[in-house]
Amino acid sequence: MAGGLRSRLRDSSPDLWRTATWAAPLMVQGVFAVAVGFAWLLSRFPINSDVGRSLVIAVATTAATVVSLLIGVKLQRADSPRRRGQGLALGGAGLAAAAVGWSYALSYLLLLGAP
Repeated sequence: MAGGLRSRLRDSSPDLWRTATWAAPLMVQGVFAVAVGFAWLLSRFPINSDVGRSLVIAVATTAATVVSLLIGVKLQRADSPRRRGQGLALGGAGLAAAAVGWSYALSYLLLLGAP
């Protein structure tokens, strides 16, 4: 499966990369908006500790990443190079959101636990 995807990306047209490059900044904003929305929904539950707030950030980021990766994989199966480019941009945006969200959650947790 990974070999097929790798060869499909290697043999792709310039339209795929043009679309992925153009769509990446827009997709990052969309994925972060979804993560903030998930965090807002999760924060409706009573949270009485700082660990709970870090957990909300981590769960919201993970949920947004999983959703974006699933949609990105679905778009990679399309015949259109533009749709595949959007899927590539969406998958990359999901991974960027995961890196930023988890590092923020961990640093938030560590800073609050410091004496």
